[in-house]
Amino acid sequence: MEKKIGILSLLSGMLVKPETTVTRALANRTYRVGTALALLLGISALDMVLMLRIGAVEGGNPCLWFVIGGMLDLAFVQGLTGLGKWLFLYPLKIAGDMALIFIPALIAKRRYRPAGSARDWFCVYCYLVFALDVFLCLAMTPAAFLPGNGRALLITNFCSYMIFGANILLFTAAFKAALQLEWEQAIRVWFYLAIVLPCAGIILMFALIP
Repeated sequence: MEKKIGILSLLSGMLVKPETTVTRALANRTYRVGTALALLLGISALDMVLMLRIGAVEGGNPCLWFVIGGMLDLAFVQGLTGLGKWLFLYPLKIAGDMALIFIPALIAKRRYRPAGSARDWFCVYCYLVFALDVFLCLAMTPAAFLPGNGRALLITNFCSYMIFGANILLFTAAFKAALQLEWEQAIRVWFYLAIVLPCAGIILMFALIP
């Protein structure tokens, strides 16, 4: 058996060569459910801290694509206290992650009968969320801490767009590797069902809710 991968090598490898790293880590049983959950909860809390600091800024919320950040622009969310926003948005964010983990995994298992498990995908998802959201937090830093001007928002927006693109690409590759699917199967389940359809629903939601 190969030597197990250290967590820093694992996280960086998931960004650079996701399929190879995920396959090797699953074979060596490197992922840990408890660590995965802790990484998800911790990085989600840091995301929230920065998004609440940025708020719904005039000229465009730089975190609009990240749904929780976009919700800060809704009237009923703006009416909540600081604690109220945490109690509403943080569990909502975690619930959204759980839906992204288990609904696509269930669909893939029923449709394609892959060898991978939902447990494997849970671990892979949480580790990859942490790795990518470290960069998301760095991207939000200019808008969160620099004086309120167009340059800070521009930097955060452009960095966020790149991270959004990386999310689509890397999560599709990781989903394929974790569930042991063919590439086209992963695209059908993850990209179309877990990204395209929810995005359509979110667009409709933000168009209708004041």
